[in-house]
This record gives sequence, C-alpha cells and structure tokens, in this order.
Amino acid sequence: MILAMSLGNTNLIIAVKKGNKLCTKRSLIAKIDSKEACVSVVAQFLNEIDLKNSDITGAAISSVVKNNELVYDAVSDLFGITPLIVNAQMNMRLDLSNYDTALIGADRIAVCSAAIVKYDLPAVVFDFGTATTVNVIDERGCFLGGAILPGVMMGLNALANDTTLLPIFDDSPMISPIIGKNTAECMAAGALFGNAAMLDGMTLRIESEIGCKPGKISVIATGGGASHIMRLCRRQVTHDAELLVEGLFELYRLHNTDIMQIC
Repeated sequence: MILAMSLGNTNLIIAVKKGNKLCTKRSLIAKIDSKEACVSVVAQFLNEIDLKNSDITGAAISSVVKNNELVYDAVSDLFGITPLIVNAQMNMRLDLSNYDTALIGADRIAVCSAAIVKYDLPAVVFDFGTATTVNVIDERGCFLGGAILPGVMMGLNALANDTTLLPIFDDSPMISPIIGKNTAECMAAGALFGNAAMLDGMTLRIESEIGCKPGKISVIATGGGASHIMRLCRRQVTHDAELLVEGLFELYRLHNTDIMQIC
C-alpha cells in the first residue's frame, strides 16, 4: 500500500488508497515542526483507518516548503523505506520540455500528472490553495505553463493587513452577494466572484492563446478554495478535490516504469 504526502504552505495532506476507498487527512503544517510531530500525525492517521506500519510498502512526497527533511525522515523511520520525492527530472507522462523547471512546484507536477490520466486534453487546472496556480496542458500532454496569483485567503489577509479599517477573515467566505451591502460582504464578493471571473476569463484567454475552440478545453478546479469558487463560474468546471494526491499515486506508479511501455 502506498502512502501519499503533500506538504503545502498551509496543510500537510496524507492519503492512502484502501481498496477502492481514498482515505485522506489534513493537518496544519505550522503544527508539524519536528520529525516526532510528523511521526505522530502519520501514526494517528494509520490508526484511524485501521492500518499497520507494515501495510505501507512505498511512499510519494511532494513539497512546496523548504523544511521537508523531517517528513522524509519520519517516513523512513516509520516504515523503513525510501520515499519518492516528486521532482521535474523523474519518470512521468507530463512533458516539461517547454518549461523552465528550475522553480516549478511539485504540486503543479502532481495535479497535472493526474489530469493527464483522468481528463480529456487540452486541459487547464486551477489549484486554489494558499496561492492559486493556473496550469495549462496541451493535447499532447505538454505542460505549457500558466499563472500564479494570490490565493483566496492570501488576498483577503493582504487587504486586512495592508489597510487600516478592513476586517480580518478567520475562514474563507463561502457565500456572498455579488454586490456587497457592507464592508465584509464587499471583501467576500471580491474574493469569491473575483476568482470565479478570473477562472472564466483566464480560460477564455488560454483557449484563444493555444488555438482551442471556446468550450473545448477541460477545466478542472482543485484545492481548498475550489468548491466555493466553481459554483459561481459560468464555465463548466469539474471539481476534483483530491487531484494532487491522485497525481502522487500516478507518479509513484510510473516510477521505475519504462515510459515507452505506457505511452
């Protein structure tokens, strides 16, 4: 059984496939400040889904943070295995040859690797996380690049922190009228409808840029803020909450596999 782990700027996501069921756990990354803390979180997760350490035979890890050694060490100590660390040089279906991979996030590699397997191409993946990434894949499975912009909560926090009177949101707003009747509603409207309009507008412009007929590109939304945004979009959008961990399982599967045998 394979353990998938994603270290984001906000959360650590842990996942396994138990039969046909995908089991996941999210923990605040700020609370995982040592190898021991990471071991505790993983051990608790396995206990919750009734698995033993010996059930885990492999692991795939993606990280967008610098201090990921503690997770690597925790997995090594718990299971006696060497985890696979997602990087741009590994075996994958995704073609990165047209992109400068020096700083590409492992999360972008993972979500695109899953999208290639699960959806018709060309495709654009909007990952609404701490930052929002826009990821474009052409009909051949080539990663064309995309865009990065502030995430929903990052934008709201910047408004509150960089102004004198605008309020702080403790949680991502889930609903708001498009024309706010007070300051909090106005901020929520900007975050929700603004991001929905961004998705609609960016998709239209991407279709034009790559020569795709309007409405013919697959649009997938993932990440913590996706469910709040996609219901306001005018484009048809597929919500895939666990696209990232699905990509980790796919990348692990391809590791040590001759890519010519599967293409």
